[in-house]
Formats: sequence, structure tokens, C-alpha cells
Amino acid sequence: IDKTTIENTKAELASIETQLSDPKIYSSPDSAKLINRQRELNEKLGLFEQYLKTEQDILAASDMLNDPEMKAFAEEEITELNSKLGQLQNDVQLALIPADPNDTKNAIIEIRAGAGGDTQFMLPAPAHYYY
Repeated sequence: IDKTTIENTKAELASIETQLSDPKIYSSPDSAKLINRQRELNEKLGLFEQYLKTEQDILAASDMLNDPEMKAFAEEEITELNSKLGQLQNDVQLALIPADPNDTKNAIIEIRAGAGGDTQFMLPAPAHYYY
């Protein structure tokens, strides 16, 4: 993770929190967008902080490898933290992908049966229950 990415995210979050501190914003339709954006940024920052903390924990555990009494514990800890770091790395990469503006919109889906006999309802009937 880039430090600039974290700083930009913190700056945008601070800007949104400043806007939300004004009571007049809640009477405008933009307030819902700002609140949603604030929630998204808080989630991203939480992931970033978890990732950085896990990296620091790995460095601390690798320092313990020099101590013979703590070597077994440190190796186990490093293995566990590396698997956690891999998962967090995937989560951070997904969080950095810009959200599609259509993700939060609703859609109307019409499912129709085809023409012909008893098999015409085989696809639409189960699909109706899924959606």
C-alpha cells in the first residue's frame, strides 16, 4: 500500500467529515451520498491499518527469531501472520478498485417462459425464486 493512497483517503475522509459537520447538509439530497462515501472510506482505512499492523507484527516476530526460547513461537506466529497478510492483501486490492456507480441502483428483471409444452417453465420457475 502506498503512503500516498492512505494520505489521500484520510484527506478525503476529513473533507467529508467537515462537510457533514454542517447541519445544513442534511437537508440536501447529497447528504446520503456523503454518508455512504464516508462509510466506504472508513472501511478502506480499516483495511489499510490492519494490513500495515500485520506487516509490523511480522517484522516484530522475525526479530524474535534470534532468541532461541522464542524461535518456535516466532515461526508459528510468522506463518499465521503471512497467511493473514495474504488475505488482507487480496482485500486491499479489491478495496482499491473503484466502485461501479450502477452497483447501488435497482433493476427490474422480467422472466418469461418460452414457447412449447411442459418444459417451458423449467427455467423461469426456479429463477423466480432466486431473485
